[in-house]
Amino acid sequence: MLVWLAAAPPWQDPARPPVDGDTANRLRLFFDLEAIHWRGQIVALPDQNAFKLKNSTFGVFGYHGAALGFGLGWGLGEYFVVGARGEFAVYPDRDTQGNSGIVRGGSFQPFAEILFARMQHVRPFALVRAGIGGAAAFRHKGGEWEGTVGRSVVPSLGVGLGTHAFISEDISFDVLVTLDYRWNLRPRPGAPVETVGRWQLTDTSLKAALVVGISRWF
Repeated sequence: MLVWLAAAPPWQDPARPPVDGDTANRLRLFFDLEAIHWRGQIVALPDQNAFKLKNSTFGVFGYHGAALGFGLGWGLGEYFVVGARGEFAVYPDRDTQGNSGIVRGGSFQPFAEILFARMQHVRPFALVRAGIGGAAAFRHKGGEWEGTVGRSVVPSLGVGLGTHAFISEDISFDVLVTLDYRWNLRPRPGAPVETVGRWQLTDTSLKAALVVGISRWF
């Protein structure tokens, strides 16, 4: 909160205060939340030499999953913002045998934004990002939680379209639509923990989301 409410940072010229929509040489601190999300699993069909997109889950504001994001960015002039975003997510899941469970995990994604409509209150932008995450799956079987935890490593690539709507010269309300492609890597059955290359690609997935958030620009 001290950072959020801080006065003008030392790198900002006091003789040239920022105006609404100004992003050049400014630090961005932000938090966001998935308002709507959809996940689909890409399943291989060897007999047909094709792939199928299988619907996995759909959720709204915490129903069937919740993800909270936070991060920092820096404005490289009026048209570019670079930074990194972290995320913590929790969502229900079901394995191939029909056992319910819960998955929790996190990710880290550096990103780059290209902004449009220079020096306007509303700054539309396009985003690209790439990163890596991890998840732990807890299964509920036979009326009780299993003691073993299924772990996975999840590299990802993503794109997005959104806008920064400046409420004032220092605060913006953010809306973003994203699409991420994810590789799900899980341990090979029976492979020791110290084994090199113990992770294998089991499947891939797509995730689309409508994200809302707020940014403080310094």
